[in-house]
Amino acid sequence: QTKLKNLIEKTCKDYKIDKKRIILTGMSRGGYGTWSMANRNPNYFAAILPMSASSGINVKNFVNTPIWAMCGDKTSSELSTNKNMKKLINKINKASGKNLAKFETIKGARHGTVQQKAYPRLKLFKWMLSQKKN
Repeated sequence: QTKLKNLIEKTCKDYKIDKKRIILTGMSRGGYGTWSMANRNPNYFAAILPMSASSGINVKNFVNTPIWAMCGDKTSSELSTNKNMKKLINKINKASGKNLAKFETIKGARHGTVQQKAYPRLKLFKWMLSQKKN
């Protein structure tokens, strides 16, 4: 994770990226990595977008982070992850009292197709572009 953070920092410097608008996203193991990286670096990201992954995190580290978590509904493993992600999002919103975290079930998506159905949607990119750290 230190390497990833160093890469982000170097990329921001080399390409003059607005560090207040960095959004982290990942699917499956990348989703776990999204949770883990954001958990270890509270308030670093403008928002996170984990897909098909739930994780043991400190919910207090996410009370100021906009989150759009997504999971499919087609297989038993995806349904189990779906249930765990919903619980996690509810815990984060309860801890924050702000409802910055939301969960979406991607209808008809299997584990390997969540991102294929989610990323092409305009509303997702509008949400991402609207995120900025204070």
